[in-house]
Amino acid sequence: MDSHCAACQGFITYAERCLQRHLQAHQFVRQQCDAQHGGRECLVLYHSPMCNALLMLSDGEYSVALGRHTAPFLTNQQLKLDGSQGWYNVLDLLDRQANQLQRLWHSFNRHKSNDLTWVAKQLDGKLAQLITLFN
Repeated sequence: MDSHCAACQGFITYAERCLQRHLQAHQFVRQQCDAQHGGRECLVLYHSPMCNALLMLSDGEYSVALGRHTAPFLTNQQLKLDGSQGWYNVLDLLDRQANQLQRLWHSFNRHKSNDLTWVAKQLDGKLAQLITLFN
């Protein structure tokens, strides 16, 4: 495949090697690439019959996102993976598919372990249900 983005070739090679099985199984084909800052930041767009995928390298961090075919390939701006721009971080999607206890645990780990205000907020409307587990 021609990447049309020589500055990103190291990242593309690494990412495609890691994700090869998934890219092939779901017929993802590389469409576009954009490099910024000499290849330290790269966006690589893939298309499949079902959706688009976006591989990202930014500040040494790797991300994989999924979006509809209409999700824009945004360059030269801050890309958000929360769905507001049409892209969803695959780790967040996996987390949403996990059971509620796993989601709560992952969410708790992202916050200070001694933040009781956060814990209290998570219990709003749910404490009564939790208590019934101990009857």
